[in-house]
Amino acid sequence: MKAFVCAALLLSSSHAILAGPIYRDVPYSAIPAGTDANLLSLDVYLPDGTAQARPIMIYVHGGSWQNGDKRNVGAKAQSFNANGFVLVSTNYRLSPQVQFPTHAQDLGAAIAYVKSMATSVGGDPTQIYLMGHSAGAHLVSLVATNPHYLAAHGMHPREINAVISLDTQAYDLNYLRAQNGGFLSAAYTDIFGTTPVQLAFGSPQTYVTPIAGIAPIVAAYSRGISGNELAQRRAQAEHFVNALTQTRNLTGLIPSPQQDHNQINESFGTPGDAVTTSSYNFLAQAGFYRSRGLWYDPARPGHGFDLQFAGSRLAGVFYTYDEDGSPSWLVLDGAALNGASATAQLLRYRRVNGMAILDRVSGNIELNHGAAASDCVGNPLAQSAPQRIRARWTIDGRAGDWCLVPLLLANSAPYPSTNGIWYAGAADSGWGMSIAARSDATAGVSAQTIYHYDAAGAPRWSLAQSSFAQLQQTQPLLRYQGYCRSCAPTPLIASPAGEIATSSLLQAPRTQFRAISADGSSFVRNSPLELLTDPVR
Repeated sequence: MKAFVCAALLLSSSHAILAGPIYRDVPYSAIPAGTDANLLSLDVYLPDGTAQARPIMIYVHGGSWQNGDKRNVGAKAQSFNANGFVLVSTNYRLSPQVQFPTHAQDLGAAIAYVKSMATSVGGDPTQIYLMGHSAGAHLVSLVATNPHYLAAHGMHPREINAVISLDTQAYDLNYLRAQNGGFLSAAYTDIFGTTPVQLAFGSPQTYVTPIAGIAPIVAAYSRGISGNELAQRRAQAEHFVNALTQTRNLTGLIPSPQQDHNQINESFGTPGDAVTTSSYNFLAQAGFYRSRGLWYDPARPGHGFDLQFAGSRLAGVFYTYDEDGSPSWLVLDGAALNGASATAQLLRYRRVNGMAILDRVSGNIELNHGAAASDCVGNPLAQSAPQRIRARWTIDGRAGDWCLVPLLLANSAPYPSTNGIWYAGAADSGWGMSIAARSDATAGVSAQTIYHYDAAGAPRWSLAQSSFAQLQQTQPLLRYQGYCRSCAPTPLIASPAGEIATSSLLQAPRTQFRAISADGSSFVRNSPLELLTDPVR
């Protein structure tokens, strides 16, 4: 009773809770007459210690949308707490007392409430993750793809950092019916209806489109309730993940054929569980993936990295200066992410007889997202930054160990799909441009970097900076003379390099046009460009 009173105070107050590591039966919504209050409540499991701004994992139980309870978290609370997460386990109203989409509406309300109270329990309202099992996996996938349920509370699915979906067959209910020869059991039709329109309305896959702002989603599947459903569950998960991949969303698949439907949930968080290990790996990937944009080492201003992704592969540019201080650039040809780590070859191009060719593999680089402050000894600005990436590289026989911090991270408004690296395709390969645009409550800023060539064919880069209001206008390009990667920093010298003009609004992934004049008259283009990297939505 005491815990519930504290929870009720939390609902109506912004004060921090001072008692115990677990808060049970916290109401997240007004309770309609005749409704069991437990169904509109959540439990909060806090890690030990007093650290602030912890990520928050919201877990949604299964039970065919008709059964289950938030207290059935198994080893998840201990596991997520040990990994620095606040765990929230939420209930929702159940059928047949309510009809779909009430279940999803309740989850939307719970997420919005968790965001509003996050700081009072040491959580970070900008780091909200979702996880669900069975019916709960369907609900977290649906709320992450259909913006309606969060929009009702002034939120958007892009505010979800990542989703772990444990073993549901309800990604595409019409596809599930087709898999079963036109039959769909009452376990689904009693909840969602029988018509194709009703089934599509309740299916997460319906809302997977090229312009949807969907969080990274990983789907795990088992051999099913009876143990004989492996092929069907695998097909459902692959069908959903393939749709996400085709629309250029970060996604993943975790097969677990040795486990049945209950085991995949009950084992999550236990030592040695492969699904748990793969899920944490995906969460680390998602954190890196969501940090796309411009990064630099405060001890090495002027050099920097444009970090982007194509799926789970790193696809960026190291913009830097050669030994004589001339601006140059190297392409990061990356392997697939391994958790929060990425490796890449560093490729240098030249332009010869009008053709861009690979000059040489200049070296390699290893990037570790979420580096500790202790990795940046002697670099106080990096040590005090809220985010860090450790970059260890070797280029032409010289090595560097840098600590990168954000210079300009792209977010999703007001022109989300402008962000990323653009190129002219095979017809005019070997050069490109990147846009990193960010908005805040009052203004916005955009950096446009052109990766081009001078009259001798050497790779050069030029920069245009503008506000969002100027993004569609002609902008001057500046070229910088700097200092070599292994030299002591010196002031950068800027000189005019040409201009860039937008002839139409970029809208990924469609091809659009920009006019570019860089390095005097040695590099002039009025070219169709298309987005090479995944769009920031």
